[in-house]
Amino acid sequence: MNYALLPILISLTFLAVVISTLAIQYYKNFLVTFVLIPITIVAGMVVYFTVDNLLGYPVPEQVLEDSTYIAHVASKDQKEIYVWLIAPGADKPKAVSVPATKNNKEQLSKAKNEQKKGNSQKLKGLPKKTGQGQTDGGELIVYPFVVTIGVSKTPADEHPDADAFRFLERRQ
Repeated sequence: MNYALLPILISLTFLAVVISTLAIQYYKNFLVTFVLIPITIVAGMVVYFTVDNLLGYPVPEQVLEDSTYIAHVASKDQKEIYVWLIAPGADKPKAVSVPATKNNKEQLSKAKNEQKKGNSQKLKGLPKKTGQGQTDGGELIVYPFVVTIGVSKTPADEHPDADAFRFLERRQ
């Protein structure tokens, strides 16, 4: 649970209690009571989890193929790695959380070292393993972003990774 969002959770709980109390007060209209209470609960949950995703905190999700690696840092408890990347087709970076497995640490270290040499890196999440007592995957593969030399079919500003290139140029 994200304790930074505790005030929002408390506010939503208070709002849900007030609306539920009003619905119970007007119990004679069964339909209003029957509809209002579940809608209040669902709306509170949707708002809470939506705000959590919008705040820019790393979210645990599958890394899409051809995501452009920007940076990473391990959590204080060393159980997760927070990766900053640009998903394919996105125009803004996103922070995702992946398990701090041996493979992920090695792959992200490799990506960081290659990026320091000026080689852009792409990420791909491996499919999650299921069955036979295995835990969820979250494993990453890092591979170089190959820039072809020649005439580009799209102007540089329209290239899907144009923002990543500008970001990397500013860092150097």
